[in-house]
Amino acid sequence: MQTAARKTATISISSDFAILDVKAGREALNRLLNEDGRVVIPVLIHGFITNAWGNDDGVSREFQVEVKRVEVQP
Repeated sequence: MQTAARKTATISISSDFAILDVKAGREALNRLLNEDGRVVIPVLIHGFITNAWGNDDGVSREFQVEVKRVEVQP
């Protein structure tokens, strides 16, 4: 896979939510969230935006991210 680092250096993106498909650790994560619905868990997601998903609704557009690594932060 070739990255578009030179092209992306000139754009700025923002987002206020993402949906993460969790495989390993999902049961423990679910238990933790069910103990206290107000808990927030800081994470750092490493990956690549690979393609557009859905249509632009005038406010936002979803993009698929190929996740390479997720780090739970302290």
